Amino acid sequence: MIIVTLVLSLISASLAFAATSAPQKISIVLNGKELKTRTGTEVKIIDNHAYIPASVLRDARFAVEYKNSKLNLVNNYSPYNKNLIEMHLSNHEFTSQFNKIEQEVIDVLSKVILERAS
Repeated sequence: MIIVTLVLSLISASLAFAATSAPQKISIVLNGKELKTRTGTEVKIIDNHAYIPASVLRDARFAVEYKNSKLNLVNNYSPYNKNLIEMHLSNHEFTSQFNKIEQEVIDVLSKVILERAS
């Protein structure tokens, strides 16, 4: 009975150590959305620095290029976002101008109606 208790104690201690020493999964969040990682491409913490595999960034629609000891990252959504912003500003300008013209038309028509009523 003592031997069984001793063996169970050793097994539970080794399982507790394995559970506490297991690496923690680190989530990568870009613009509020978690990036999915493939098996073997998890973020690693080495000397308090987070290392993200380039394939994870490629999957997030970044162009990743390593050349002349430089890692260049280009967000492929940047031109798309810029176009959306420009379209929004153009739409806002058009709407503002249209509203001004509409108000002028209403002012003119109300003066004409008031003059005819007199």
